[in-house]
Amino acid sequence: MNQLLKSIEEYNKIFPIEEMEMIRNAKSEYIDELIDSIKYATKNAEKLRKSKSKYFLHIYAIYLLAEFREKKAFPVIADFIELNRELFEFISFEMITDHLESILASTFNGDQQRLNRVIENKEASEYVRGCALEAYKILVHNQIIPKEDFVQFLRGFIQAKLDAGPYDDPNNWVFITLIIVITELNLYDLRHIVFELYENGYIDRLFVGDYSDFIDDVFRKHDITKTFIDDGIKELISFKGYKNRKLYKQKKVPSQRTKRTKRTIPMDDREFADRDLARYPRIHGRDGLKGLSDFYDAEAIEIDMAMYKAISKANLDDPFSDAFMSLGGMGGNDVDNSKREALLERFELVYQLALSKASMENIDKLEEYDKKYMIHYSLLDFIDEYCALLKKEFRRTSNPEHLDKAKGIIEEILDGFTMISDYEEYLNGKLERLGEMGVYPY
Repeated sequence: MNQLLKSIEEYNKIFPIEEMEMIRNAKSEYIDELIDSIKYATKNAEKLRKSKSKYFLHIYAIYLLAEFREKKAFPVIADFIELNRELFEFISFEMITDHLESILASTFNGDQQRLNRVIENKEASEYVRGCALEAYKILVHNQIIPKEDFVQFLRGFIQAKLDAGPYDDPNNWVFITLIIVITELNLYDLRHIVFELYENGYIDRLFVGDYSDFIDDVFRKHDITKTFIDDGIKELISFKGYKNRKLYKQKKVPSQRTKRTKRTIPMDDREFADRDLARYPRIHGRDGLKGLSDFYDAEAIEIDMAMYKAISKANLDDPFSDAFMSLGGMGGNDVDNSKREALLERFELVYQLALSKASMENIDKLEEYDKKYMIHYSLLDFIDEYCALLKKEFRRTSNPEHLDKAKGIIEEILDGFTMISDYEEYLNGKLERLGEMGVYPY
C-alpha cells in the first residue's frame, strides 16, 4: 500500500488534514487504492468488528471519492452500505449516514437498478435505505435521472409493500423518508397509492402528519437543500471527534445558493387567507408546479375545500373540546351555541354536496367516489369527523336528535353505496356503538 495511505489507515482524533489534501491534489494516483480500501472493509467487516479494529481508511476514501465524482466507486459503496445493520454500524463508525445521500448521488454511475436494490433491501439499515431514497431526490432534482423513471420505480416499490403487508417490512424510517421525498419532488401522480400506504398502516403520522397534510405538501414548492459532495474533507472533519477541525481551510467551490420559498400567502390566494384555509393548495399551478385543477373538476375542489374548512374549524376552534366544556359548563352561552350550530350546519352542507355529486355521476361504490373525487379526505373520513361532532353534541345536551342524525348518516351510506367488506364492517360497528350510546350515553 502507498505509504501516505498507510499513515492514515486507522482512526485518530487528530484529523490528517495535510495527508488528505495531498491525496486530493494527486487524486488520479490514489483512486484505485481508495476503492480497494472500501472493498477491504466490506469483505473483512466481521473480522474488524471482532478485533475492535480502528481501521478508518475506507471512510476517508468514501468522502474523497464522492468529492472526486468517481463513478467506479458507486457499486463498491453500495456493497459496503448493504452490510447487515450490526456490522454496518461498527464499520461506518455510525457517521456516514450524515452525508450518505450526497455520497451516493456524487458517485452515481447511472445504474438505477443498483440504487433500487439498496432501497429494497430489508436486511440493510433503514437509515441507509432512506439515504438511498434521498439520493434519488438529488439525482432527479438535478435532472440526472428522469422524474418518470423514479415515479415508475416508486409505484412498483409501494405496490410490492402493499401486497406483502406492513409486517413484511416494518422499517418506519423508510416510509417516513418515502413521504418526504415524494412531497419535496412534487410527485402528484403517486397520491392515490400513497393514500393506500396511509390506509394500510405503513406511515407514522407522528412524523409526517395525516394524508391531508401530505396533499397540502405535495402541491407546495420546496427547496431541495441537499446536494453533491464538493469538499469531502470539510464534511468529514465536521465529525465532532476531531480536535483540530477548526484548522481546516475549506476548499473554494462555486456558490450553490438556492432561492428561498416565501412563507407568505401569494396574492391570488388571499381569498383563503383565514386560518382554516391558509395551507390549502393552489387551485391553479404556478412556478412550474401543478395545481388541483390539473387533476380535479371544479365541483370536486369545491366539495373538498368545504370539507377542509369544516374539519379545520372543528379541530382549531373545537367548541366541543373537553377544555371548553370544563370552562364554559355544559350549557355554554348563546355565542358558543351559535358556533356549534354553524359548524354542524357546515358539515351537513358538505355532506349533502358529496351525496349530490355521487348521485349526478351515478356513483354507487364508495371506492369509486374516492378514486375520482377524493383530494384531502375520503368520504369515510369526513363521515367519521361529522359523526364525532354529533356524538359530542349529544353528550353535551343529551338530545337524541344528534345521535339519530349520526345513525341516519351511516345508514344512508350503507344503503346508498357498496363497499369493501372492511368498510362495511367498520360502519356497522360504528352504528352498533351509536345505538349503545343511546342507552349508556357516558
